Amino acid sequence: MLRIAGLNAVRQAFRPVATRSFSTAVSKELDWNAISAAVETDAGRSELMSLKSIYMDIVDKAKPKNVAPIDWAALKAETGNPELVSQFETTLKGMKPAKFEGDIVQQAQASFAALIKEAEAHVAESNARIAELEVELAKVRAEKDALNTTTIEEILEGDAALKEEVQEEVRQGKWF
Repeated sequence: MLRIAGLNAVRQAFRPVATRSFSTAVSKELDWNAISAAVETDAGRSELMSLKSIYMDIVDKAKPKNVAPIDWAALKAETGNPELVSQFETTLKGMKPAKFEGDIVQQAQASFAALIKEAEAHVAESNARIAELEVELAKVRAEKDALNTTTIEEILEGDAALKEEVQEEVRQGKWF
């Protein structure tokens, strides 16, 4: 029983510490409306809603619940061994989180900076290509609209070789 009480005390003590860093990481909310505006297909919207649901489930599970502070006096009374509980209490209060030593964060930031720079270059290329395609699309639409009102005479006036070929086929009686 004493061992179980001690383990429970340690679990309660470490639970807020273990979830604190992750809860600050997930506190940044995603702008789902902006992401949704970029999705054009129904299948894409369905996948986005699925992703949002999964993300929200993970965030809900990762957020720390309201954890009551450890009642050391009650634990001392419950366990019947106040010396052990006092030892846990002093050990817990004396604990300092370990400092991370290494350059992994700087390496990751440098890698991400390179990736962001590459992505920005792709965005610039894409924007230029989009502008080209919009001009081309405008031309195609204009040609399509012109086809609705263009007559055979206007087409034949613009292409003398075609006009001669059509007239020759009519003279020879080739209708199809």
